[in-house]
Amino acid sequence: MASLPNGVVAAQLETISVSSLRSTDVPVAHAENDKLFAACRETGCFYLDFRESDGNLTGSLADMYQLLEDLHSLPTKEKLRFDVDKLQQSRMKLNGYDVSHRASYENTELMLSRYKPLGRNFAGLKANKDGFATYTIPKDGVLGLIDDEDFVRPEAMDKHMDPLKTFTRTMNDATHSILSSLSASLGLPEDKTLQDYHRLNVSSPDIIRLLKYDSQPASERGDTHTAHTDIGTLTFLFTRQPGLQMFSSASQTWTWILPHYDLCPIVNLGDSMAMLTNKFFPSCLHKVGPPPNGGVIGKRSIAYLVRPEIGRPLVGTQTKWIPAISDRQEVYSAKRLLEEKFKALRGDTKHSILVGQMETDGQDRRALTV
Repeated sequence: MASLPNGVVAAQLETISVSSLRSTDVPVAHAENDKLFAACRETGCFYLDFRESDGNLTGSLADMYQLLEDLHSLPTKEKLRFDVDKLQQSRMKLNGYDVSHRASYENTELMLSRYKPLGRNFAGLKANKDGFATYTIPKDGVLGLIDDEDFVRPEAMDKHMDPLKTFTRTMNDATHSILSSLSASLGLPEDKTLQDYHRLNVSSPDIIRLLKYDSQPASERGDTHTAHTDIGTLTFLFTRQPGLQMFSSASQTWTWILPHYDLCPIVNLGDSMAMLTNKFFPSCLHKVGPPPNGGVIGKRSIAYLVRPEIGRPLVGTQTKWIPAISDRQEVYSAKRLLEEKFKALRGDTKHSILVGQMETDGQDRRALTV
């Protein structure tokens, strides 16, 4: 496990066991459900332990790290063929494939995927730029939910398709376990569950994101990934190096989150989860920067971002736990949230969206982005 310098305190996150969530032993499952519910309510962030639940993850995760290296090691000219901002042609591209022919994606200018070069997004380095490059791979392409000709990709990806499918299905199975547990705890009716927004074989903007952080000397310290909340419902983050920080509303301070075991990713809630529970569960505000008293040295991360099906309105059903929707809470569609968040990441619109503040008043979190 990674460590921090003496005197630097790391967040004490709950560890949730996938196997216990799925246990047929009722007391074991009930106890794990309660732990998950409390973690989501209190911090919106937890570790998820796969070590006793899915042996397939070990091999597929190793392959994801190799795929990350293979893609980011391609010649610059080849990577820029898939530059997300240079693919705006006559037909709109989203999440790595052409979806202009789909009615649910019509009239959107958003392009989320493929290759994002270093320094493209708003962050805390020189000239307010970020310190990482990413390659993004869509669930729909991996699982064949779109025509293969629409899933445009580098040839280097093709030899990794079987592990990509295994990894994607494993993350979706875990998502179903988490959302089923939370739906039951929240008292949601069977036709209004959280998992109904995230069906494996239905098109959605779920993505695998392969992140490579540029090495950064201590003399040039700054946030490589600006303070933000995630767009989606859940984010699974696999990383072996420190750098992630979480903002605590209770203490009004940033706290370091240390990586755990390879098969124990960090999971955080995003804006869609907050909206689907009418703010009962918080979206986790976080950022990435250099470890204390040091710089960034070749950090790598793999994220699986779980997002609702694109046309669904993001509003919660009132239950014993979920409040009625606030008069200040504007109802977003998944599509609109993706569009506005993307613009905020590029510094093209108000920062309040970047940090999950969509209401017309309330605590101002915008200063946290700078």
